[in-house]
This record gives sequence, structure tokens and C-alpha cells, in this order.
Amino acid sequence: MNHSRKKVSASSSRWLQRDRRDAYVKAAAREGYRSRSAYKLVEMNKRFGFLRKGSKVVDLGAAPGGWSQVAAKCAGAREGLERVVAVDVLDMEPIAGCRFLRAEFPAPDLSGKVLDALNGRANVVLSDMLANVSGNRLVDYQRSLELCGNVEAFASGGILASGGTLCCKLLRGGDGSDEKEMLADWRKRFDSLVRFKPKASRGESAEIYLVASGFRGLP
Repeated sequence: MNHSRKKVSASSSRWLQRDRRDAYVKAAAREGYRSRSAYKLVEMNKRFGFLRKGSKVVDLGAAPGGWSQVAAKCAGAREGLERVVAVDVLDMEPIAGCRFLRAEFPAPDLSGKVLDALNGRANVVLSDMLANVSGNRLVDYQRSLELCGNVEAFASGGILASGGTLCCKLLRGGDGSDEKEMLADWRKRFDSLVRFKPKASRGESAEIYLVASGFRGLP
């Protein structure tokens, strides 16, 4: 008997049972969102109001597209009026009002491609990306910090327009000292910075979201 296969099967079964009970999974199926994570962005936008009609948006790590759907709806994007650039190394089914770029993050030529696709700078940069998970809480925390740093450098390095907002996922797990140092650096470039855990985040998840608003622009 293959005991490892039995364990994997049992684990998968628990995940499926949890999803069947999950109100956000049911709501996503009912309302046509591609992922339950769409409701995290819906909640954050209700709280902070950074996605507005006419906004230009970059969605990093976009697949399968739940956040891009929310962003397109809030920005008033539609077929023939693309206001969202969705970036992922995985393919993604088309979304009206979104331009999809299949690309690694970070990549040396990504900024230019995004600016060309947007025809200008973004008002909002979103990242629900997660670094490769090792299972070691401290290692995963450090990887997540590094990824957040790369996202902020990308956003503030010529992608975000003055006054813009960055919303980025962070997987917590360390003593917080490295996080404080990183956020102190971010505060030099943004007027406000908030840590936020949406109700749609699973209770056991270590994820939070960093919402940095009021980008001061390039020096």
C-alpha cells in the first residue's frame, strides 16, 4: 500500500470539504469570480477606495484572474477600453478590459512592456503573489519579504503615477524586525501605509496585505 498517496488523498479531501463549506467559494461561483480571493480585494477597496472609475491598474501574479476581474469592474474597463494590465507566468483566460502579459516577475524588460500596454503610468499596482513555499515559516517569511521588496521597487521605479497606491501580499512569520525596516523605507515614498487582513483571508493563513497610498513620485 502506498501510504504517501493515501495521505495526499486525505489532505485533498479535507481541502475539498472546506471549499464546499466556504461562503466565499460559493459566492465566487454564484457571482462569476474566478477565485475566492477576489473578495479580499473587494473588501480592501471598500475600506481604502484605491480602485476608482478611470484608474489604470497593474495586477501582478494575476492568474486565474479574480483580482483582475474586480479591478476591471471598479475601473470601468470593458472591451475596447483596457485599463488593467494582468501579468503572470501562467496563461490566463481573457477578461474584458484587461490586457494580459505572460511574463516572469521580476524581469528586466517588464516595466517597459507594462507602460506600453497601459499607455502611461498606473494609478494602482496590485500583487497577490506568493513566493515558493518551503514549509519553514521563517524561510517563507524571508522569501515573502523579498518578493514584496521587489514589487515595491517595480512600482516606485517608474510604474506608479504620483498619488498612486500599492497593495501587496505579505506572508508573516519572523520577529518583524526586517518587516519594520522594509516598511520604514516604503514610508519615505508613500504618504500612508497600512497592514490589513481581510475577512476573506482564511483564519489560519499568515497572510496580510500592505496598502501603501499616496505615492510621492520619483525624486
